[in-house]
Amino acid sequence: MHWRDTYTQKAQYWTRIFRCVPGVRAVFLSGSLAAGQGSESSDIDLFFIIRPGYLYIARTIINGILTVTGRLAKAENHPGKICPNHFVSTDYLAFDEENPYVAGLVANMKPLYGSELLPLFHWSNRNLLKKYGRTFLTTKPPEIPTKPAHRLIELVDKKLQTLTHKKIFQWNDDLPKNHGIVLERDQIRLHPKPRAK
Repeated sequence: MHWRDTYTQKAQYWTRIFRCVPGVRAVFLSGSLAAGQGSESSDIDLFFIIRPGYLYIARTIINGILTVTGRLAKAENHPGKICPNHFVSTDYLAFDEENPYVAGLVANMKPLYGSELLPLFHWSNRNLLKKYGRTFLTTKPPEIPTKPAHRLIELVDKKLQTLTHKKIFQWNDDLPKNHGIVLERDQIRLHPKPRAK
């Protein structure tokens, strides 16, 4: 079996697990594999769309599962491992950044779960896609209704956001100034600074 087929099967396997995590609405394959590039030394980038109020809860559970099983991609050991590097809320599907790298990331997403959210995701980023000559939707797809999280869930999520911020920023003095990491209420981006093409 070709490595690309093996990696796709791994992505599908882990998606079947992650779809059971509270708050997960969609999982997309992203990065080099979704773009039909990469190599056997690539990791498997996953992009998550999460119900509001569950962003940091979902990330903590997903990272915990991957850490315990030894499948979390790390800088020194990542071929064929899972890299959950983007988490966005259903209320915040549009990227702030506008560059060719992000346009390619958005355009090449492959749905593994929650495919009904992909058209809405593309619509939310239509200006970005249009700017860089990518195919974009001209008609808005229907909204996907989302119930607000319970107050207690929101409190837990906010606490996990604080702990995540401390772990990443306060305990890593060697992070470069332009690290490209975003830890906000409605988006988590844990990937190096986007590359200009």
